[in-house]
Amino acid sequence: QPKISTPVHSSEDYPKTGVTYTVRSGETLNAIARAHGSTAKHIQNANKIVNPSRDLQVGQTIFIPVTP
Repeated sequence: QPKISTPVHSSEDYPKTGVTYTVRSGETLNAIARAHGSTAKHIQNANKIVNPSRDLQVGQTIFIPVTP
């Protein structure tokens, strides 16, 4: 039986300026966002992260949008 995938909805609504960051062990999206003055939603949108607990990997380089 074929699997039906749900469409991924990510927004382009996030600051286009920011920094790249490599995820470390034990970090959460919210903690990373707080430490860099961003929001978890902006990071999710910029990196097309659907499920942070599954999609955020140690060693992964992500873009952290920040307002200039």
